[in-house]
Amino acid sequence: MVFARPVVLPMTVRQNLTYGLELAVQGGMSALQAIEGMTAVAAEACGVGHLTGSLAAGKEADLLVVRGNPLAAIRRMGEVVAVYKGGVRVGPIPEPWIPPGADASPPGR
Repeated sequence: MVFARPVVLPMTVRQNLTYGLELAVQGGMSALQAIEGMTAVAAEACGVGHLTGSLAAGKEADLLVVRGNPLAAIRRMGEVVAVYKGGVRVGPIPEPWIPPGADASPPGR
């Protein structure tokens, strides 16, 4: 199962991803299945699994480092310590981060 969730403002991108993972686990997926659904399974479904989606020799080396064990508590996926892209540290991006051009005002305003 590919796992994705649309961005719902005024939540930040990271909050949306973490909330989506929490919903997947509450719906019966294991934490590992939810993470794989957002990474390796999604990459395969998009036809780019040979390039990205998992850590393996010859693939793009993007890595998210979180505080604690997300397999024990999926909400840990929102506690980002570091982000690496191509082996270079590029983050984490400080919260709150709202996508460019997005309306950050709460619904109903």
